[in-house]
Amino acid sequence: MPSVALVVTLILVLGCNTPAVQGNTCAKEDMKFKGTCYKFVKQPVSWTQAQKFCISKGGNLLHSIDGETKEFLNQHLDQDQAWWVGKDLSNETSKMKPTDPPSWLRGSRVDSFCTYIILDPTLQLVTTSRCNLRLYFVCQKEYEVKIRKRRDSNSTQLQYMNILLNSSATLLSREDLNKMSEFIIKGANSILMSSRSVCPKANASSKEIEILSDLYMKIIDNIEQAKLNATEPGDPPFITNTAFFSSYISSETLQDLGNMNLFISDKQASFILPDVDTMKLKIKTDQAIKIQMMSFKHNPFTWPSKENITGTVASLSMSTAGQQIALSNLTKYIEIILPRPEIQTPPLTFLSTTGNPIIITLNITNPNDTVVVTVEPSITVLLQLHLARGFEPTSTKYHFTTDLSFNKPADYRWLLTPEMLNSGLGTWYLKVTPVDYTEKKNLTFRVMTFTSRCLFWNPGSQDWSADGCKVGIRSQPWEMHCLCNHLTFFASSYFVMPNTVDLSRTAEYFSTINQNYVVVLLVSAFYALYLVTVAWAWWEDRKAVKKRNLTLLTDNNPCAQYRYLLTVYTGHRRGAGTSAKVVVTLIGSEGESDPHHLTDPEKPVFERGGVDMFLLTTPFSLGELQTVRLCHDNSGDCPAWYAVKVVVKNLQTMQRWHFLCNSWIGQGKGTGELQRTFTPAQKNEITSFSNIFHSKTTSGFKDQHIWISVLDPPHRSPFTRVQRVSCCMSLLLCTMAVNIMFWNMPVDPNSPVVFQFTSALVFTSQEIMIGVESALLMFPINILIITIFRSIKPRDPNSKKSKKNDLPKKSPCPQTPSEAFETLLKDTKLLVDALSKNKKNNVPPLDGDLTSGTDFNTALDLIEMFILQLQGEQNPSEPHWIHASRYVCLSLMHVSKGLENVGPEFFPSPEAYNYSANRVKHMVQYLDQVCTKQAPESVISTFFTMLYGFKYGKESSIKWVLSMGLSLFQSIFILQPLKVVGLAIFFALILKRMDDEESDEVEKSLSGETLPINY
Repeated sequence: MPSVALVVTLILVLGCNTPAVQGNTCAKEDMKFKGTCYKFVKQPVSWTQAQKFCISKGGNLLHSIDGETKEFLNQHLDQDQAWWVGKDLSNETSKMKPTDPPSWLRGSRVDSFCTYIILDPTLQLVTTSRCNLRLYFVCQKEYEVKIRKRRDSNSTQLQYMNILLNSSATLLSREDLNKMSEFIIKGANSILMSSRSVCPKANASSKEIEILSDLYMKIIDNIEQAKLNATEPGDPPFITNTAFFSSYISSETLQDLGNMNLFISDKQASFILPDVDTMKLKIKTDQAIKIQMMSFKHNPFTWPSKENITGTVASLSMSTAGQQIALSNLTKYIEIILPRPEIQTPPLTFLSTTGNPIIITLNITNPNDTVVVTVEPSITVLLQLHLARGFEPTSTKYHFTTDLSFNKPADYRWLLTPEMLNSGLGTWYLKVTPVDYTEKKNLTFRVMTFTSRCLFWNPGSQDWSADGCKVGIRSQPWEMHCLCNHLTFFASSYFVMPNTVDLSRTAEYFSTINQNYVVVLLVSAFYALYLVTVAWAWWEDRKAVKKRNLTLLTDNNPCAQYRYLLTVYTGHRRGAGTSAKVVVTLIGSEGESDPHHLTDPEKPVFERGGVDMFLLTTPFSLGELQTVRLCHDNSGDCPAWYAVKVVVKNLQTMQRWHFLCNSWIGQGKGTGELQRTFTPAQKNEITSFSNIFHSKTTSGFKDQHIWISVLDPPHRSPFTRVQRVSCCMSLLLCTMAVNIMFWNMPVDPNSPVVFQFTSALVFTSQEIMIGVESALLMFPINILIITIFRSIKPRDPNSKKSKKNDLPKKSPCPQTPSEAFETLLKDTKLLVDALSKNKKNNVPPLDGDLTSGTDFNTALDLIEMFILQLQGEQNPSEPHWIHASRYVCLSLMHVSKGLENVGPEFFPSPEAYNYSANRVKHMVQYLDQVCTKQAPESVISTFFTMLYGFKYGKESSIKWVLSMGLSLFQSIFILQPLKVVGLAIFFALILKRMDDEESDEVEKSLSGETLPINY
């Protein structure tokens, strides 16, 4: 017995220890010819280096050439270029021999010569003693030869093992033979399973795994054959039961085979043979018939296949007098039970009705699959089913029909076979009608659908086929029932069909709102929170306009035209901002600037976490900047200032210098100095991991983290707070919809309880997993929605004005400024009057005519009241609000055009004019972007969230709220931070690039497109 085990072990261990075989294809850069890989390396090296390189790639220098190979080399070698080859190169066709070395070298050792080939003009073989010449070289690797050698070696060793097994069968008792075979099979199982995960990938290609699996099956066949030879009629069966493989071997008479149930255990496959009369039609013998049944926990045929094999694979064979009995085309089927313990119960759909028909939608994608539909009512009742493709069936118009009644569990199951579904793929409708149902309480249906196929292994094509097999009525997701008319290896495939909601029952679902108000309250609370938050965000966006402004330093020399852009970054740590007045001085190789006060009368500067931009001018270039000097007067309540960095950009040459500060400036913190001097950072400092990682994480949390960025977005980002809040609302509603659609899964009784609030409200790990899976599923949707919002560019009314101005004007006489102002006031009054005429808009009328810029701002206040009313409306998709918002948007565009033609002379001050212009511009952008782009997605998500909530009931809805909260928690505190940190690490380690987040906005500000300059 140890000898046999040793032989088997040695054979199987070859799967991991044989030198690497890279499969039946060469590497991408290699060329394949006649089962050999050739690598033409155009890198000059010595002969020794060339040989080492080829060995490292699993081959050697070119060492074998025949006539066809010579022709192949002629096509791929460069003319007049020498290539190193192996010293033992021979030519089987042309008998090409190396040229003799010179006479003065003939006394040298043979090993001191090296060989190369050259195409001059035909292939020449040359020997030389100068092995240190640097030449190109050719590597050669034969893989099919190794595979053939492997198979030949395996075949020889299998013969030896077969001899040992046959000897053991005659010398050992039945009990010892069974123990020995079980011992060998367990070892073979372990080695086969571990080889797939333990063997290095380079040594375990698909071809190698195929060889190893084929070898495993031959070992099993030899062992089972030895037990068959030792089995006689009347002997008890040989039963082998291991974790991966089980077998049943017995010797029976033909009369005993009728309706025989071949069974090992519940976890293994089983067979039920047809009656003896059916068997006698194919078996013509009176001798004993030996039966061999094998059951594999997983598919032993591991090479690639188009079929998705799941669960147990089994085989059944019969023989008599050493000859196989070919059973095929039986008139009655052999029943096969194939367990699938790893398959979980698919999602169930529970549908309630008062006795009216229900409609089940099926999406058929594969015409070869059998669809198993289970419709189990809560009360025993006769069901009438109608099936149709492309339309909802009726009692008179359908494709197929059947009646289901309860006699045994399988009676409420219907098989939709490939023959029934061959009329086409797509949407099929199944109508279920209770017959003579008179009960008062609702009838609930438990619906489960999945697809499957029964397959057999075809040795000729080395693949799975479905000929002669079909799915049986007792099929379940965890146990397949197959009917086949022949013998071989059998298996099954499986696919879960997604559940759908019957939209025709929407009114019925929403009628239960008084019984299940959880989802309605939650959705309403989110919308109320959204309205409050978006109003706050709009207000903050209006205040942030000033912070976006680029500051032109007031102490610049009016005649100085050489411009430098200063971007100053203040830290995020506590107390980093300063109340003191900061002064900067630039020192360059060609001069020094005057000290400049970095102040802005229109906005606060150097706030905690702020990024401030200043335009500094000098009479001439300062040359290469060498230092920047920062100081302040230590005034105010919080004078200490933590400066992170200063970026100076020469706007003439576009050269940029980074000054990495990361220091406190002020008394009481850091060194306590009021003045610090910093030198430009070197390239390795700028691209260092710590600098890029810190910069990317800081900017990432302020801009990329969609939830946190609402509180503190980048000052110059075109992605406004209102857009970010709307984006968060869309993501929240999508998360709710995705989470609730996957919520009503079958309960796992083994799922541990995490929280228990009441006896009816239990929160298990299954609910936690639904929250985790929903968050992961929403992660790519999250990125997509954010990308879409970021890609939306504000529409500038100026661009519309310029396009319209290209067209011929209706009036040849341009208006005077006074006339233009009158027209502006008249158009604005008409807009307010039109809004006030409709009570829905809730806009009061004007007290009188508009006569001044102050009156114009009063009218704008009334228009803003309409926009707030629009936001407060619960149904923004109502036609009134759609048309009203479009009218206001277009009218405001016209007002904006007229406002630009008027100029600031009719307003109390330029600031008042700029304020009015900005108000109109932002209202246009708000109406054009936010209101029209967020509504459809949110309405759809809200609809399906509430629909599923009404469908599941109150208690399930409460549990779903807890799971959805977990999913939201993961998005805010785990997935989003991981995304920010991951991108920061990618930029720091891979790209090593330091982007200037402000550069694009700076160019726009200097061109006057978006950022005004304060004087």
